[in-house]
Amino acid sequence: MEEWFFEYFKRIRREIDRMISEIERSLTQPLYDYERKILTPLYEIRESEDKYIIYVDLPKVHKKENINITATEDKVIIEAKTEAAIDFTDLPAYGRQTFNKYYLELQLPVPIDAKKASANFKNGILQIKIPKKIKRFRIKID
Repeated sequence: MEEWFFEYFKRIRREIDRMISEIERSLTQPLYDYERKILTPLYEIRESEDKYIIYVDLPKVHKKENINITATEDKVIIEAKTEAAIDFTDLPAYGRQTFNKYYLELQLPVPIDAKKASANFKNGILQIKIPKKIKRFRIKID
């Protein structure tokens, strides 16, 4: 069989593994950290053949200067400070705790090229575009 066929199924398998890991993580990780007064923001990851696009919802963050993004070869960390404290007094599970920061750590299934990443922030939505590292090249036969 062709190599592309096996690569295609490997890619599908990686995506399924990533989705299962993400579901497991989201079910076991709380959306908040009482001690550090940190919330985990809502987010979405879209993947194309050559890049990831990450959307992060950061309500009550109004300036891009309040956001810090760091990345390693396969991880993206987003930290943000809110302009005003966030509380959930109507929800008993949260008690009377107020939160003033967001923290999100995303493990990506394939290596990324963080040096070529770009981000923009508009209306409380952070968008990060991160290219994947290219592992192989097609060689033209003369």
